[in-house]
Amino acid sequence: MAENVQTRSVTPVDEAIIDEFTRFSMYMADAQRRYDERTMTSGTRGQGKVLGILATSPHITQKQLVSQLHIRAASASELISKLEQKKLISRSRSSRDRRVVNIDLTPTGRAELRRYREFFAGVLVDLTEEERLGFKAVIRKLVSSVKSQYLL
Repeated sequence: MAENVQTRSVTPVDEAIIDEFTRFSMYMADAQRRYDERTMTSGTRGQGKVLGILATSPHITQKQLVSQLHIRAASASELISKLEQKKLISRSRSSRDRRVVNIDLTPTGRAELRRYREFFAGVLVDLTEEERLGFKAVIRKLVSSVKSQYLL
């Protein structure tokens, strides 16, 4: 953990939020697994996570992708190879540094990403437009907080 992380007492409201967020995270992880099982061919588990990462970080290096997947480099390389075989992603060497491999979505990958987003948009159906905008603002603040406190 970063040294500048501030600790504070946990209020009952904090406890309730943490419990609900934990529950939500577990359900989303299960939904992600089910999505992968429903859409995978040739055993490409983790496909949705890669597509999600590429949606927010297009033209990422293989090293950066491995870091964000939080899996061993060999496992990530195997996953990337399977996604490339399915024509969802493409790999290319950097023109500046031949050791660097860039990962990009292909048109087929972008179409799969659209299906992935449609699948998970179902989670938001019960929220009004106003609630969605508020949720978006809260998520941005949480991401910023995590980045500043834990990802120095």
